[in-house]
Amino acid sequence: MTDSKARQSFLTVGLALLIAPIAAYFLIQHALPRLQMTEAAYTEYYWPRRLWLLIHTVAGLLATLLGPLQFIRRLRVRYPAMHRLTGKVYLIAVLVAATCALSLAVTVRIDEAYPWTSHSYQVGLVIGAGLWLITAAIAYMAIRRRNVARHRAWMIRNYTVTFFFITFFAALDLGLYLGWTGIMTVTGPLVFTCLLLPLAIVELALRMRPRR
Repeated sequence: MTDSKARQSFLTVGLALLIAPIAAYFLIQHALPRLQMTEAAYTEYYWPRRLWLLIHTVAGLLATLLGPLQFIRRLRVRYPAMHRLTGKVYLIAVLVAATCALSLAVTVRIDEAYPWTSHSYQVGLVIGAGLWLITAAIAYMAIRRRNVARHRAWMIRNYTVTFFFITFFAALDLGLYLGWTGIMTVTGPLVFTCLLLPLAIVELALRMRPRR
């Protein structure tokens, strides 16, 4: 194994070890309970929009679980047909989840006590859902044109947006757990931080990669 491949493998494993606990927490704490159609599971805030949230949760879960499989080179090489199939299912899941996310975002309840925070939170969710759709569309068009390198780069960006929703709610829960009473006043900036900071890091990593 060359030094570059060994370094890439090390970074991949390290990234997986970092995001796996966050994904597992979100799955147990937020995703699985919403598979139960009860007001207790959805809370009074989401109950009127439960159908949109249920579809978003199921499709988002599918995208979250299928995404990592798309980046495993051994699976791509040995089972190209499976890679194409899971890739199509992933993109459809993103399309459905992002559409529901847009519907949920535009119906966000504006808190009269914190209007700026509520509006910025809403805008952040809309931008996140929009980027989810745009990056998926560019990745799809790239592979249709047989531009594998461009497809792979945009899939990495797309999965970063997929994970943004998980990161945001995990960060919000952490603030509440630590007893930060002002956490709800910074949900707007927190949304943008969890969305744009990982994208900036990924973009920097992509641009630093040696071109083949």
